[in-house]
Amino acid sequence: MKPAEVFPPGAHLREEMKARGMSVVELAEIIGTTHGRVSALRTGRKNITPFIALQLEAVFGISAETWMALRVNWELHLQRKQFDPVVLGEIKQRKKAWDFWDE
Repeated sequence: MKPAEVFPPGAHLREEMKARGMSVVELAEIIGTTHGRVSALRTGRKNITPFIALQLEAVFGISAETWMALRVNWELHLQRKQFDPVVLGEIKQRKKAWDFWDE
């Protein structure tokens, strides 16, 4: 099975804004922040926090849980790319020592 496509949450934010014809300045005014912060969210320089996720939910009607899931999935994707295969092998070896619990 092919894994689901993973993309940064800022890309989703850009698409939602584009679909609504909303500018960075307009979104910033709606949620009460600076256009610099919105720009940083769109480019991934700032993470979507639970507070921002709630704000985006109010604006776009997309649940805060979805915004947070986008963030977590993206961060896991980045970590998987960096995860050391040697460490993974060591973990699997140590797990074998505990497999007797499964018998």
